Amino acid sequence: MKPKSPVISNIKKNSVAPTRNRANLNQYLSNLQSSRNDKRKSLVKSRESHLSNPQQPSGTPLQKPKFPMSSSQALKFYRKEMSEHEMGEILDFKTIYYLGQNSDKIQASVLKSPNYGYDDKNGDYKVVLNDHIAYRYQAV
Repeated sequence: MKPKSPVISNIKKNSVAPTRNRANLNQYLSNLQSSRNDKRKSLVKSRESHLSNPQQPSGTPLQKPKFPMSSSQALKFYRKEMSEHEMGEILDFKTIYYLGQNSDKIQASVLKSPNYGYDDKNGDYKVVLNDHIAYRYQAV
């Protein structure tokens, strides 16, 4: 009995893999990988667009939920008002009580020291008015 050949599900029906020489096969595989990468980029852009402009099925923008909220809700509705550091950090918190969306946020960087730019040269935290402290308190 002849063994069955493996099923390749990612190749289009009308697509024929070149078998004449290695260069043609390499080109075919490169084109296939490029096509996959384009699809991934398209999906990522679509997801980012949805996250940055959440809308109801009818096309009307959703109202931002009131605090407290989950970290995923805060990220979904307030990501444009958050620093890059906050977008990663917020997921460590279960409940968000305050976000400080109208403050002049410190832009953290691994190149800044001490503490990525959040502390002064004496190691004291740089307080920014109206910013959050642990997504729970407002700095006043």
